[in-house]
Amino acid sequence: MAELAGCDRPIYNASAGADSRSALGARALRAMAAAPGLAREDISREAERFADYGYTMQFDMYFLSLWIESGVLAEVVTFVGEEQLDLATRAGRGALVLPLHIGPSYSAPFLVARTHPTTFVYNRANISELQQIAFPTLDVEGFPLDSGDTFRRAMRALSQGRAFSMFPEYDPRGSVARHLATAQFFGAEIDAPLGPAILSRMARCPIVPLTVERGRRGGSYTVTYHDVIAPPTDEEGCATTTQRLWKLIESELLRVGFGDWEIWFDFERMLRSAARSER
Repeated sequence: MAELAGCDRPIYNASAGADSRSALGARALRAMAAAPGLAREDISREAERFADYGYTMQFDMYFLSLWIESGVLAEVVTFVGEEQLDLATRAGRGALVLPLHIGPSYSAPFLVARTHPTTFVYNRANISELQQIAFPTLDVEGFPLDSGDTFRRAMRALSQGRAFSMFPEYDPRGSVARHLATAQFFGAEIDAPLGPAILSRMARCPIVPLTVERGRRGGSYTVTYHDVIAPPTDEEGCATTTQRLWKLIESELLRVGFGDWEIWFDFERMLRSAARSER
């Protein structure tokens, strides 16, 4: 795996531009500094880690994809708590699978689709080409975030009993008229998107948070299905569910290293103080 990365990284760096890594690190450093609950002595190190996160996440996705239909996936991936997804889909209303945007999270829908038909929304990835090469028989379908109809497609997939996968940090309704809940995150007050919880409520489907974690030495991974969250039944329940999800994101980042989170790129815009100053 290290040899593959050694061959691929120069190509990635050439296309990304010479200044991109330093700019990403500086942006993450500024965002992390706005979260008072983070250990100050760790921020510089984790900002450096964030600068490499985009490449590492994409590389892991492609590497993992090549194993999915190989017959020996168990040599690379350890699955924990898969019974949670079985439990969530038992009622026949599908399950909203929310991979936390931590570590090699882009590979999550493909891994879920091994056992459950899966529809997912993605932002930047050449999914159709990858599927033809790596997992042509897998029952997984993806569509781009900018298609503008994420919520409708999600409802359709869930009504068919499929798993629908999206990041909990995004709102399937898009940026227009977003519904938000106030959440505490590393000591900062943020506007967290209610969209995933609203989708769960409207589809009456459970939520299954999921994390994909890279082994310390590379080439091995752990996929963890967290406890099932029942669909909210009212607006207050949507807010509570959203806050619960963000508490899980916080605890997982503290465990694996908070530099491995793509949303630092947008974090400053999520701050309640930033939202008030824009009004």
